[in-house]
Amino acid sequence: MDTPRYEFSKSEIQRNYKYISKRLPLCKLFYAMKANGNEKVLKVIKETGAGIECASKYEFDCTRRVGANVTNLIFGLPVKTVETILYTYENGCRYYVFDCLNELHKLKKYAPDAKRILRIKISDLVVSSINYGMPLQEIADNLEEIKESIHGISFHISYNNNIRSIQDVGKRIDELMEQLECKGKNYIINIGGGYKPDTDDEFYDVYHNILTNIQEKYGCVFYAEPGNIIVETAGFFYAKVISVKKTENSTIVYMDGGIPNGIGYETFLGDIENCSRSSNSQNELKVYEFRDCTNLNETLIRVQSKYDIEIGDIIKFDHLGAYSIVFQNHFHMWEQCRVDIVE
Repeated sequence: MDTPRYEFSKSEIQRNYKYISKRLPLCKLFYAMKANGNEKVLKVIKETGAGIECASKYEFDCTRRVGANVTNLIFGLPVKTVETILYTYENGCRYYVFDCLNELHKLKKYAPDAKRILRIKISDLVVSSINYGMPLQEIADNLEEIKESIHGISFHISYNNNIRSIQDVGKRIDELMEQLECKGKNYIINIGGGYKPDTDDEFYDVYHNILTNIQEKYGCVFYAEPGNIIVETAGFFYAKVISVKKTENSTIVYMDGGIPNGIGYETFLGDIENCSRSSNSQNELKVYEFRDCTNLNETLIRVQSKYDIEIGDIIKFDHLGAYSIVFQNHFHMWEQCRVDIVE
């Protein structure tokens, strides 16, 4: 087997897309490609019928290369260069987000026929959320210009699985829609992403009721930007063991893939499989620290396993479909690793 290598499951991506579609039935879904922008993965995403949310010229070009319909794209980054606006607008993009007046004025000048979506600040309500967004006071100070200029509002709740958070944000959206006099204007409300695979049904039931009440009151339409939840469980990484070093508390395993392949940038929440030998249920759990030869002292993944591991073994890591391959780099001028789509 060629290593290092990523493998992405087409059926798992499709299954995850159907799952989140069912949980957010009022929303048109746009896959947040920052989670995994590999073009082979994007082709699978496109086939599901999802739109795509991009945030750079390069990401925009990736969607074009895989044949995504430009009318099914949104540009979600609130801050953009004039050159980026001009390029994407001239090539068909008609949906942009902004979070300050300067960005609004750029969009009105350089993308005059596009949908302009105001991202609002919610980090005062949900402290774990990214600190993008226009504060309420700034909205109030410029209310008339904003009312005349926008086609909707957006927000993003990081780690979106807390009922209290969506209730608090839902109340803010309701108050803001009233302030903006949005009733009957077919406004877009983009509720962002941050959805997790282990979130229970109660969260989605409460969210659905909140969105239903807002929709009935204002006649708006909803967009959502799931990313992680669609690809995380669909991704696997394979690496070959090139050295093993036993210490008092753990076994350090050096592998032929790692930092240059995007491994170690996010906390590993999955499991491992030794493709070269069977697990012995009679074995005691062993602590393994996986490292690569570009940084011999940094543990990238730490797990407990009953597998024995020896030089030459092929190790499979699961749950590496999101925020892994997007961090691939040319550290030490390593080549980009192979990527396969499997059924």
